[in-house]
Amino acid sequence: IEAQAIDYQSLLQANVELEQEMLDTYQKVADQKQGCIVIDKRTVDKAVSELDRSKDALCKIQIEYNKIAERDLTFIGVEFIPFYREEYRDIANAKLDEAKNKLKVASTKLRNAFLHDFIAELKENIEKAKEEIDVINRELKNIPFGIDFYQFKMDERLDRKIFFDICNNLESFIKDPDFFNPQKVSQEKFNADVQRFLDDILQQGSDEMEYSDYRNYFVYDMSIRRKTGEEMNLSQKQGSASGGEKQTPYFIILAASLMQFYPKDKNCARLAFIDEAFSALSKERIEQMVRFLEENHFQVFYAAPPEKIDSIGSHIDNTVALYSDGKYTIAEE
Repeated sequence: IEAQAIDYQSLLQANVELEQEMLDTYQKVADQKQGCIVIDKRTVDKAVSELDRSKDALCKIQIEYNKIAERDLTFIGVEFIPFYREEYRDIANAKLDEAKNKLKVASTKLRNAFLHDFIAELKENIEKAKEEIDVINRELKNIPFGIDFYQFKMDERLDRKIFFDICNNLESFIKDPDFFNPQKVSQEKFNADVQRFLDDILQQGSDEMEYSDYRNYFVYDMSIRRKTGEEMNLSQKQGSASGGEKQTPYFIILAASLMQFYPKDKNCARLAFIDEAFSALSKERIEQMVRFLEENHFQVFYAAPPEKIDSIGSHIDNTVALYSDGKYTIAEE
């Protein structure tokens, strides 16, 4: 036993770095067996033999690595295990850093493409729509319908504020190719807003129109201003409005839709068909609406009852009267 103890101490001195690992392994096995482990000489000899084979295999691997790394081939043996572990950590960290850098570059490219291809295009569509509404509002500003003046309203939705924040800073991004540099503290909010908005879109799933259609970013209404100075929104007045007051905004909206469908810079027929035309409007409102459509160069076909002909007819080129005669309808120009 004394000789074995001396051998054990010699092994410990020669392999100091392995002592704690050996003790931890022994304790782990002992805990599993819930008692002491008795090892005879044959078991020890077998373990020593396996250890020697493991050492030889380790040395071969170390030699192969040193050849590839063009290092000193004498750096072999159990005593160099701490060295190679440190070497492995350095390589692993280097690979991890490389992967992180690649991911960061890919992420930046994705967000750049998202800004240019999605947000910038959406912003362009919104600006175009606002310009069209501004043109219509400028024409409506000086045209009274009865005692009322109408203006379209296009207000930003509060739950889409993050999109409009991004749009407000988009021009700065385009001018600065390094906009996503995390070292630029002043741009951190913009960076976070873009990521959050992108996440919101990705979470939306299959309903892509919810975010890709610019119309879903606004709340729409119509401002009604009376000659007396009183002003309110159409949405507030619906319950108390008369028939003419309810129908007038409808025809204004119809005309505005036609103006968007038939841009003034396009050479086209600008045809429109209106059935039961102006059935609830007063003569004054009818004349103003017909004049408004005429001044915007629409060619309109009106279908109206006889009592409305006087109000409409004075502004149009041709009138076709339809008469019923039994089973037949007769047309007379």
